[in-house]
Amino acid sequence: MQLPDLALFSRRVSMADSENGNVLIFTFEDLKSFTNNFNGNNLIGITQSGRFYRGQLRPPWLAATITETRIVTVKLWDQKQELDKEKVNQVYFQEVKLITHQSLKNNPSLAKLIGYCCEDGVKGFVYDLNPLGSLQNLRGRDDHINWLQRVDVILELARLLDFIHNQENQSLGFHFRASNILLDWECKPKLCGFKLISDNGLDADLYKLSKFTQLPFGYFHPSIRGESEGKVSSDVYSLGEILLGLIAKRDVEPQSLGKQNHQEVVNSSVSIWAKNEYRPNVSLVHESLQKDWGYSTEEGIKLTELGMHSIEFFPRNRPSIKQILQHLEALQVTQRLSDVRPRKKERKLPSSSMGM
Repeated sequence: MQLPDLALFSRRVSMADSENGNVLIFTFEDLKSFTNNFNGNNLIGITQSGRFYRGQLRPPWLAATITETRIVTVKLWDQKQELDKEKVNQVYFQEVKLITHQSLKNNPSLAKLIGYCCEDGVKGFVYDLNPLGSLQNLRGRDDHINWLQRVDVILELARLLDFIHNQENQSLGFHFRASNILLDWECKPKLCGFKLISDNGLDADLYKLSKFTQLPFGYFHPSIRGESEGKVSSDVYSLGEILLGLIAKRDVEPQSLGKQNHQEVVNSSVSIWAKNEYRPNVSLVHESLQKDWGYSTEEGIKLTELGMHSIEFFPRNRPSIKQILQHLEALQVTQRLSDVRPRKKERKLPSSSMGM
């Protein structure tokens, strides 16, 4: 009689344990299998530190009682030679620690971690998330995200930031960028990016990160300016950029950075565009969104003003996250989020999108 594969058996048990909150350890070959060798059709989006892929978990990874394929999100770190290996490992395991922290892991706007891969030269995460796409890529698609859903995304992200800022441990933070935020098929945001914050409130690895992603440090300068308050106010700044990008259907982060110079990157940011276009009592909401059900000119102006205040150059001039929440929750459109809202397009996962 042929003996069962003990490794596969232990993995099956571990997958069942994953349902109870335990984290699995994957190999690079596992990640390749989940994503069909990182097939381009499965690419969801590109971040400052890596790539997101849509993947599939099949038996024996699934618990014995589960027979259907499970759609997941695989994040592969983009490791460069310029970065110190020991430092990369330190940041990586701090990210694992943060994702699985008891006080954070049950928040609905944080992607749940199934497992991770940590091999020499390969770092990755597997999230329990069936993604519609990245916020960065979908923000211009009004056939996927209507006006009410955009306001809902902004509100949920503001609530997430309020939750994060109320945590006791403020030495750990999040990559609060549009490219690190994925949307599920109900257009609910899931944050999938994390980082370390140094004692003075600035990202300790930001300089190195900007180097290996070919992203000039000056692009981040407005959002992190300010001494000890840099962490909290930089999140507010980032939320303001995301808000403006969503209502104006603009890129929140610059694209194709490799051959751009510093000034081109700065000018391509949504904050610079908004400051050039903004006029008092004038909405920056995209014309197509103004035709959506639930939109009003008055609230379009209010959201524009809120976004502009959030990206003030000096942190002391930016609102607190609680003030932002108060403004958002007072909007009439927020009260309509619980209504049955019309969908512009029935969102079904196309059979060709998995590349498998």
